[in-house]
Amino acid sequence: MGNDSSIEMYKERIKNTISLANGHWLFILDRLGIDKKYLSGSNTACPVCKGTDRFQFHDRNENGDWFCRKAGGHSQSGNGFNLLMESYGWSFHEALVEVEKTIQCNSYRTELKRSISHSTQLKEKQDAAEKIQKILKSSFPFEKNDPVGRYLKARGYEGVADKCDFLFHPSLAYWEKQGSQFVKLGTYPAMIAKVVNTQGEIISLHRLWLTPEGKKAPVPCQKKSMPPIGGSMKGCSIQLFKPDSGPLVLATGIETSLGAAALTQRPAWATMSDAMLGSVILPSHTTEVWVFGDSDFPCTNSNNPGKDAAIKAAQTYRDQGKKVRLFLPQTPGLDFDDVWQTGQYSQQNKIAA
Repeated sequence: MGNDSSIEMYKERIKNTISLANGHWLFILDRLGIDKKYLSGSNTACPVCKGTDRFQFHDRNENGDWFCRKAGGHSQSGNGFNLLMESYGWSFHEALVEVEKTIQCNSYRTELKRSISHSTQLKEKQDAAEKIQKILKSSFPFEKNDPVGRYLKARGYEGVADKCDFLFHPSLAYWEKQGSQFVKLGTYPAMIAKVVNTQGEIISLHRLWLTPEGKKAPVPCQKKSMPPIGGSMKGCSIQLFKPDSGPLVLATGIETSLGAAALTQRPAWATMSDAMLGSVILPSHTTEVWVFGDSDFPCTNSNNPGKDAAIKAAQTYRDQGKKVRLFLPQTPGLDFDDVWQTGQYSQQNKIAA
């Protein structure tokens, strides 16, 4: 009974070591002295039979897998344990002990954390891309009589937004976190805007849930951005209009940017937050930037967050050698969406040099 117990414990030890080593055999074999030239993945001399151009370390199953085409057609293959046994004349137990020692060292733990972190980031990137593509496949260019077109018309941007690449999703699910779970509150029409980098690659989607009549949907938060591919939207923007050789307008939010574009008849890009207003990576041919800020009411943490962000962004683009103009509404509490809609633009535009 005792022997049976010992055998089972040894089997469990082997199983555990194989599991921990899986996916990390390049590191393990290198640490145990197997020359890197044998681990390149190309056909090379064999460390087992010493033949020329017969060996390939392919690691197909992430178990240190290899293959050798021996002379006379007698091929040989194995895993990382077999390679150590054949190379050094070790027994399986000796190879097991050496692999265990390598796994327990600090550098292996660092490598393992790095690998797991990389795998997690890769999966998150793939998941984000798949979710974005799923929405895009079910979306269509907006038309003036669909909910998106009605929404834009109601806000005074019917003609202004005609050249914008907004999409219409007929029935987008709305999820809200309640406690530790996400609960589906319904499906609504939605306006979809692409968040892109300077290469034009879609990094995220901005979603605005609407009613069929083109009003904002009765949900807790009508506007949400999707998790970005790669985890960051730094430098990205919603490129509402294609820039020309003249000034490029930058503002926070789609509606404020549309208001600024309508006021100036200039192409505008929107950022997702005040903090991102000064981090947009501009086209190489853009030499002049017009920054449109909000005149927020004072709050606890900052005198005027939107105004402060715009002033900071303007200085950032000046430091980049751009010619910059800063626009701020004179009336506290207004942004340039408000200015456009209320018709106060003739006296409300304040231009700072």
